[in-house]
Amino acid sequence: MASSKPVPSGPCKQENEITKADIWCYNCDEGLCSSCFGHHKKFKSTRVHKTIDIHIYKLPIGPIKTECDKHNQQFKMSHSKRIGITSLADVVEKIKIEKSIESVDKLEQKLGNEVDTVWSQEKSKLTGFITEIEEKTKILKEMQDNLQIVTEQTSKFQSFLGLHQIGEKVHQCQSYVDDIENTDMAYKVDLQVEQNDEIEKILNELQSIKSLGEVEVYKTRIAIDRETTVNRKAQINKDVIAITYPIELAIKIFNIEDETESKVIKLQSFCCGLSFSNESLAVGLNTNEIRIIDLEGNTMKSINVQSKSNLHFLVYSDIRFIYSDYLGETVSCLDESGKQIWQYTQDLSNPEGLCTDTYGNIIVADRSSSRIIAISKDGQDSKVLVRGEDELKYPKCICLRNDESYGFVYDKKGKYFAKFNLSYD
Repeated sequence: MASSKPVPSGPCKQENEITKADIWCYNCDEGLCSSCFGHHKKFKSTRVHKTIDIHIYKLPIGPIKTECDKHNQQFKMSHSKRIGITSLADVVEKIKIEKSIESVDKLEQKLGNEVDTVWSQEKSKLTGFITEIEEKTKILKEMQDNLQIVTEQTSKFQSFLGLHQIGEKVHQCQSYVDDIENTDMAYKVDLQVEQNDEIEKILNELQSIKSLGEVEVYKTRIAIDRETTVNRKAQINKDVIAITYPIELAIKIFNIEDETESKVIKLQSFCCGLSFSNESLAVGLNTNEIRIIDLEGNTMKSINVQSKSNLHFLVYSDIRFIYSDYLGETVSCLDESGKQIWQYTQDLSNPEGLCTDTYGNIIVADRSSSRIIAISKDGQDSKVLVRGEDELKYPKCICLRNDESYGFVYDKKGKYFAKFNLSYD
């Protein structure tokens, strides 16, 4: 007849937890819950123990030993002739050994629980990280497909605008990779258990040992392969464009007609926004410098600026430098000496792309407010040209055809591309 009284899990009871046993171990003479039974089967000293389902377990008249104390092995037929009456001293010694083994088993189980807990925590972190990487990979695949369409099935002007879009998204992915390298996610995780050296020295005092060792996380930096990204472009003339390559710290000049690279200008710094005027290029370097160089790469002037964001968007026009600060929510205008002429802050919400019209007005893509704003040449007045109610959603980049009084804009995700008419009425 099976036991009608619920049997508690012995190891759980030691941890002051009341858990119903699912398995009975004859060797340990105690019940085991499913979790404790899993650990029980992992360790060499207990994996050969005889166990039975708790539902068919019958209460014995007393504990029945199934191991040979002399050989520390399960009883076999060869032991039958050797089992007899032993002296009281031998019995006491055997009881001490059994208690020591039981203590070791509990410490092994505790250490196993610690290993499982630490591994679960690290696995959870890595699973989330892998999911993020898979999402970024999917985005890059979509950009690769879009790049092929832009380069093979669109006009040169559309290709130029499309490259703006793709370059920005690639830069975002590059920033994500850079951030990974600055965190502990770019590490290989190994778990190592260091044995407590005191175990053998105090084997007779196992009751006082609280742990067989410590679980430590070892992380080794791994190399991350990454590809070069493109960022901003400047039209030098109808056949020549210049493009910044931030990761390569360089500007490359291309001939559109025959699609050849004519020159590479090394900058030794992370380069972002780019604009062409007066036969020279103005390039934004990090968050603090606008550098003016000629088409041979010679530095003509360097202007220090203060921006909370990288200088992704700037315009070099009429000996003025105009740039947007996405995080600082400002648009600033400097003269050639670097002196601030004006700074516009009114009602801006994460301004990004900008360009100028024939009158010197600055046309700004104000991303978070979903508006296109025209700022007067002196920075004193402004007018909203297009807003969210006109179905404009989070504009990021903008360009203008002054001779035709219209322009193009696309959103931060590269899914929205539209033409707009320029009118100040």
